[in-house]
Amino acid sequence: MKTPNIAVNRRWSGMSVRQTCIKHDLYTCGDNEDYEHMTGTQSLLCEMLSCGTLDLELLDRVGYDWDEVLGRLDWPDGEGFNFNGLLRAVVDVGIIHLRRAVYDRLSELEGIENSRELNDEEAEEAEALYHLDPDQDIEGFFNCLDTHVWFRQNGPVYRRYLSSALDSFEDNVGFFLTGGEEE
Repeated sequence: MKTPNIAVNRRWSGMSVRQTCIKHDLYTCGDNEDYEHMTGTQSLLCEMLSCGTLDLELLDRVGYDWDEVLGRLDWPDGEGFNFNGLLRAVVDVGIIHLRRAVYDRLSELEGIENSRELNDEEAEEAEALYHLDPDQDIEGFFNCLDTHVWFRQNGPVYRRYLSSALDSFEDNVGFFLTGGEEE
């Protein structure tokens, strides 16, 4: 006997989405009224990323290409595909861009050095940049709205010599990189 194909269509209200999240011990924020105003897209993203609607607003601040960010994740089947893992991937992309800025500036200084001797200021900059490692210098805490990113070390060097790249990092990651303000 052939099994018939049966499709069941269900419509979830915002309240039923929130109640399901609570029942399964998933992250929720807001009250039932907040969930009533949630769109289907927001509901889907909240479920997929285990986050609340206010957390989703952080994603609007991301300036990087989502394809580049998602390329940093082992998804859709891998571990870490949740909101905090997604934010970590955004910061990882920013670190890649900072690493490239360090490399580009050092290459530029080496090019100058091939045509003439570096002046004292350029030599000092090259020495400082040589010791940078964005993977080690930048840390983050990833917990939805409480996410923050900071310099673990060498912040003043980045601010002094790579201010444009740092501005680009902050604009595209969507978070201000704290630390390293003083010299």
